[in-house]
Amino acid sequence: LVVVDSQGIITKSRPLPSYKEPFALCDNLLRDHQLNPSAALSEIIKVFGITAVVGLSGQPGIFDESVMDALLDNTERPVVFALSNPSELCEADPSVVLHRSKGKALIATGSPFSAVEVGGALHEVPQGNNAFIFPGLGLGALAAGVETISESLVLRAAQALATYTSHVGEGEALFPPTSELMAVAEVVALEVMTAAWEQQLTTRNLE
Repeated sequence: LVVVDSQGIITKSRPLPSYKEPFALCDNLLRDHQLNPSAALSEIIKVFGITAVVGLSGQPGIFDESVMDALLDNTERPVVFALSNPSELCEADPSVVLHRSKGKALIATGSPFSAVEVGGALHEVPQGNNAFIFPGLGLGALAAGVETISESLVLRAAQALATYTSHVGEGEALFPPTSELMAVAEVVALEVMTAAWEQQLTTRNLE
């Protein structure tokens, strides 16, 4: 896992706020690869053989053609999650991602984008949004009387969403359509309640 911020790759030799410390790379690793911490994103992808990128930066368009070409050198099906919103801050243009990868990239964005036509086929651009998880997570926690939401409950909520998507999604959908948010919330809430019961986190009788 290589994390890049406004100053480049996060390394242990840099003064870091505590929340970044777990993601810091050893400087020796970069030296072994003859890689400068401020190297271009495409170079970082090339050196480390990266196949998936996640954008949380609010820097529009940084997942450009050079980044896509570097990813495609490592895999024919790169994962490109450009999750900043609104749309004008999105790290990737879905059209670039899908055309460059001939429709094979697994893409998600943080805000709505129109479908992209590649080779005569229409590719929907799924929206990776916390609205799929948070309502059901909150509902389940409230119903179960959970006092503290643990990471394990968040994970179970995410797994419930993945299971729901695999059953109702069309083709290789990464997320269900936003029109099904209510149904997703119910499924997630039930899973969170079940997990809370199993982990003895409930303060209410759920029998």
